[in-house]
Amino acid sequence: MYRRPFEPNDRIMLIYQVCSEECEDEAIEALKSLFFYFEENFLFFSSMLSSQKTSLFRERMLQILTTTILAKINMQGINQGMDKELITQFTTSAFVGTVEWWILNDMPHPPSYMAEQVWQLFERNNLCY
Repeated sequence: MYRRPFEPNDRIMLIYQVCSEECEDEAIEALKSLFFYFEENFLFFSSMLSSQKTSLFRERMLQILTTTILAKINMQGINQGMDKELITQFTTSAFVGTVEWWILNDMPHPPSYMAEQVWQLFERNNLCY
């Protein structure tokens, strides 16, 4: 039976889990699972990103991430004094753009590598704590 790879309750919702994990190892595993999901459904995601449906797909990912990051972003330390919405828009656009780049370039790095690098970027920017 065919099941669409992109459903509201599907693995794409791991984005919510990543920023709600308090344990770094669990958050990295959630990101790995997300990148493996993208890899397993490469044909679907590459066609979504290379067609006119790109904007709908992108908007949905941005919406999910924006909601999550706004709720979880730490506004202390490096983010203190910054505009929360600006940080959120910058971060979500960077993440979605990175996923698009990775897929459209035939996934030049393994999912585990991508997850670890993205997590380091989240940490560097004081997200998810």
